[in-house]
Amino acid sequence: VAVFAYLVKSLLAHRLTKDIKVFEVELKAKADASMEQLKNELQVAAIEHQVRFSKLHEKRGEVIAELYKRLVEAFWASQRFASPMEWAGEPTKAENYVEAAESLRQFFIYFEVNRVYLPESICTQLDRFIADVRSPVIRFGVYLRIEHPTDKTLNAKMDAWIKAAEAFEKDIPQARRALEAEFRRILGGSAET
Repeated sequence: VAVFAYLVKSLLAHRLTKDIKVFEVELKAKADASMEQLKNELQVAAIEHQVRFSKLHEKRGEVIAELYKRLVEAFWASQRFASPMEWAGEPTKAENYVEAAESLRQFFIYFEVNRVYLPESICTQLDRFIADVRSPVIRFGVYLRIEHPTDKTLNAKMDAWIKAAEAFEKDIPQARRALEAEFRRILGGSAET
């Protein structure tokens, strides 16, 4: 009986050892398979994220390029209107005002439609820039529409004209440079270039 018990015990121990080794191998295989599946899922997620991010960055770059183009067009049309220089053969101040107002409107609409692609700090700067450009342009433009100006109105018109020209020489170019630096930073370039 003792020998039989010993044989059964040895047989069971051998069987259990064998079953444990099989279980360990199966467990390791399942763990390796799960680990590999997780790695693959993470790689797929990383690639999807990278593609999504690159498309967003590409769209943001397109928006910034078009926005900057419109900003420059609005700036130059407005500066041309506010300029104290008038040359023969050029459009009149009234015609320049219409062009400046339209380019500012187009710039503002494009900005409003695409502001979701820009950080809030840029949106704030652009809002300020638009106000800084529009204000002197509109102020001076209002005086152009007065058909029978008085001496007081003419003096106010000249004052508005001078302030508009000064804004385009001092304040507005600084705001524009700050925006350019921010655009470069967003696009991944150095803000100092």
